[in-house]
Amino acid sequence: ADADGPADDKLAIACGPADAGGPAHGLAYADGPAGNKLAIANCPADAGGSAHSFADADDPAGDKLAIANGLADTDSPAHGFADADGPTGDTLANANGTADADGPAHGLADADGPAGDANGTADAESPAHGLADVDGPAGSNLAIANGPADADDPAHGLAYADGPAGDNLAITNGPADTDGPARSASPTPRGPANDNLAIANGSADADGPADADGPAHGLADAETPEALPTASP
Repeated sequence: ADADGPADDKLAIACGPADAGGPAHGLAYADGPAGNKLAIANCPADAGGSAHSFADADDPAGDKLAIANGLADTDSPAHGFADADGPTGDTLANANGTADADGPAHGLADADGPAGDANGTADAESPAHGLADVDGPAGSNLAIANGPADADDPAHGLAYADGPAGDNLAITNGPADTDGPARSASPTPRGPANDNLAIANGSADADGPADADGPAHGLADAETPEALPTASP
């Protein structure tokens, strides 16, 4: 559910059997060493409906991963994604379904790395790197923003985009990234001037032990170096 939208305004981040195994997990690897992709899975119920902010990546009609902005999602630091079915405080339970783990049109792939390079060393250093729209043209990226503490650590996929006041993990799109190829993300987590898409952590999710460490987590907290996963090739 949209944490700040009306009751029926769903951000249908799918859950499936490949979820890493707990409602407190953040983003998990949806697959094994064969693909090593970071995927936002889509359930069948997510394929249609005007209230959905995530389009179905497996919909044969569109066959795109379209991350859309809801009206309430662009201009408030309190906005984020809540788990529609999870307990209070479980604000990022992004599960991965089995269909997203493999197949060329599924999930989010690294824009510049080799096949299976989900969080490689190249992600932190070039505006063309990050997450690619797998169905878009070459260079059409959904980039992972890196904060100052994250910019030079190759093991980090998502960085805290701000400080403790906001305490966010954000996948952001700046104004240059919205409609041009090979553009990077703005490091500013949100605000109408930057037209950002953000996956924001509430305070209960940002520093809970299940989200900061654990072998099933593919994305590490930028401020928790001891919890960094091993970078996958």
